[in-house]
Amino acid sequence: MFKILFLLMAWLPLADQNISQQEATCTCSSVTNLYKSGQTDNSYTISWDSQTEANGYNLFYTRQEGGFTSAVYSTTSPTHTFYGLPNGHYDFFVSAVCGTESSGFVGVEDIIEN
Repeated sequence: MFKILFLLMAWLPLADQNISQQEATCTCSSVTNLYKSGQTDNSYTISWDSQTEANGYNLFYTRQEGGFTSAVYSTTSPTHTFYGLPNGHYDFFVSAVCGTESSGFVGVEDIIEN
């Protein structure tokens, strides 16, 4: 029993060290300069600075009225247009995707009044 406990105790620090090393190697930076780049009666476009290490982006929005959250959209372009959004208070979020990693989401808030 003592040998099993000792081996387990000796293994745990190595497991923690491996996790720390994996977290430290994350190379996917968050998007920067997220802003509204266009709006018409039936569309809303957001843009952001392209991330050199990113091979794509995930984005979604929330609408305060009704507590609505959209599906997650994917794109390879540093811009995206949403269509058919009703009037309301919105938060738009974007995350960079770098292979199997992704950055945290960055958001921007706006009011849509058509």
